[in-house]
Amino acid sequence: MSKKIGEMEYTNEEELRLGSDFENIDQDYSVEFKVLDLSTKSDDESLNEVEAKYISAQIYKLISQGYKIKDKDGYRPVTFKDFCILLRNSNKHAKSFAKEMSSCGIPVVYDDSGGFFSTIEISVITSLLNIIDNPIQDIPLISVLLSPIANFSIDDLTFIRAKNPDSALYFALLEYSEKNEKAKIFLNKLKKWRALASTMQSDELINYIYEDSGYMCIVQAMNFGEIRLNNLRLLLEYARNFESNGKKGLSNFIKFIDRLKEQKIDLNSASSFSGLDNAVRIMSIHKSKGLEFPICFLANCSRQFNKDREEVLLHPNFGIGIKLFDEKREFRYNSYHRKAVKIELENSAISEELRVLYVALTRAKEKLFLISSLKNPEKTISNLANKTLSVSKVDPYIVKTSSSFSDWLILSSLCEFSNDLIYNSENLIEFLNKKITAFNFDFVDLSDLNWQTSENFSNNKKNESNQNLFELDFDDKLLNIMSKRFSYKYKFEKLSEIPNKVTVTDIVSGQNNMNLDFSKSPNFSLKENITPAQLGTAMHTFLQFADFKSAKENLKEELQRLVFCGHLSEEICQKLNLHNLGRFLNSDLVSRILKSSEVKKEFEFSVRMPLKDYDASLSDKYNDENIILQGSIDCVFKEDNEWIVVDYKTDKFKSIEEIQNKYAKQLDLYSKALKKCTNVNVKQNILYLFYTGDQILL
Repeated sequence: MSKKIGEMEYTNEEELRLGSDFENIDQDYSVEFKVLDLSTKSDDESLNEVEAKYISAQIYKLISQGYKIKDKDGYRPVTFKDFCILLRNSNKHAKSFAKEMSSCGIPVVYDDSGGFFSTIEISVITSLLNIIDNPIQDIPLISVLLSPIANFSIDDLTFIRAKNPDSALYFALLEYSEKNEKAKIFLNKLKKWRALASTMQSDELINYIYEDSGYMCIVQAMNFGEIRLNNLRLLLEYARNFESNGKKGLSNFIKFIDRLKEQKIDLNSASSFSGLDNAVRIMSIHKSKGLEFPICFLANCSRQFNKDREEVLLHPNFGIGIKLFDEKREFRYNSYHRKAVKIELENSAISEELRVLYVALTRAKEKLFLISSLKNPEKTISNLANKTLSVSKVDPYIVKTSSSFSDWLILSSLCEFSNDLIYNSENLIEFLNKKITAFNFDFVDLSDLNWQTSENFSNNKKNESNQNLFELDFDDKLLNIMSKRFSYKYKFEKLSEIPNKVTVTDIVSGQNNMNLDFSKSPNFSLKENITPAQLGTAMHTFLQFADFKSAKENLKEELQRLVFCGHLSEEICQKLNLHNLGRFLNSDLVSRILKSSEVKKEFEFSVRMPLKDYDASLSDKYNDENIILQGSIDCVFKEDNEWIVVDYKTDKFKSIEEIQNKYAKQLDLYSKALKKCTNVNVKQNILYLFYTGDQILL
């Protein structure tokens, strides 16, 4: 580094000096310069793969040897989180390093700016959102089926497709679900999520899917679970921001994601750096500024500097430099001005690379590894040695024309022995191994190495654990205590299966059904054949909003009023059974309602009830337990200062006994809840049957 190249003189004042006190421990703290010989490796294996494997082997070696590092409480064995791999361009190379090192059994974290949609957890959820919106999409459906959400295997999908090779996979799955319980469960979940998608905003739906599928818990159990969990939370946040900007619904959110993918615009994923992760960190040299790590590997030292220049060059002081065009000979050529601009830009770029290298060399607190991979190490070093003959310092011009960090590091090592190199050119590598004392200069023959893989990594760990296991003296008393604790069963385990809040309908039907209530049916649905369920809903709407006195005088005018108010539509009014409504309005029940001093329609309640009312089969130990009961009573009115409970039924039935048995429990719960809410006794429970006009006292 000099004024000419580097824009400063590197003197004793700038020299990095030891600032911490280290005890005299019998281990090697020297800098390791490893030159990997790529001549024995196949062309199919990239530089990143080779260096990642070698670094993995070195990390495992140091951990296995119990290499000590200084901590605030003294010295301790090194762990994965104490290592950092520095790269000049982490955006381009960190992912391939992480992939290769993970396959070697080394836990790795790196800051993946972008790549959000390509992460496994986000890919699965976006595929799930796609099939919720439109299930007839084979690729997203396969992605979800093979994920932990559905838990199908390749064999399962092969069998499903073989049974029905021509139709869409969704229809093949429907057919398969008739005989397979797993497929049936998944399709029921999908049906429920599709129904919710029509009533929920995209962020609400995503949050519900997370909870209902347990996917957030699943990803936490994977490698780097905290990062994956943060990515899922980020997707939820992106959906929330999307909804707040005026766009609504799942379909629009999916279109938004598709547009981003088409335009190759990625969203930032969660940062993978966390103080709690016991993993090797991979980061760019730029991002490592101000940070220190016990052990650092500076990888890709032999990667070439980017010296490519555009047609038009810009410099803040020299201005613009462009190539000129010779019209006669029809070619472009450099002008003197462009050459000057280019030289100045190259000087600035090389100076920046020198400063970056300085940052990289000063990140390690205790040990530094420099990794350089060369196709022909002897030839490369011999060529560099020729540039340093009879000099004690590398010339700025040679610094400028060098093509990598590796060249600079080797040149600076050779200068100390420049005169001796003339007489040792034939055995250059052997000479350097003996002569260089500032650091360990080592040539690595990769053909002699046994690469560390995830399989033998696990086997080594397992063998170590087994060996330690046989050396332990077991405490029988402690084993008994642990056995009791691990076999413990919660006394009130049954309560974990019971919801905290139920509706009266849930109890009467004996199951927790999810009822999706739509505030109003779309207009187009009313033009089709009206279902009995729609007619029943319309009858209850009339009974809720109608003025019984006015309806008794003129039923059609009251219906027109309800249409005008938007409670009913013209089409559905034409389908209502006016005879049944007229019979009800002329009944003594309506006369009693009209005489009452207090009438409440659609009386909603939420009360605490004994758990036994939910499940009478529970044992006596649950007598003190309660549950929240919710419901809505069609009509209640006071008579002689006591309540009369009325429930309307519009469905058909075979016998009065059938109706009594079916709804007795419901009316009983209504009366108990009403009394608890108002502290007023209930005098009667009346079931009015529109099908026959009967009133049943329960």
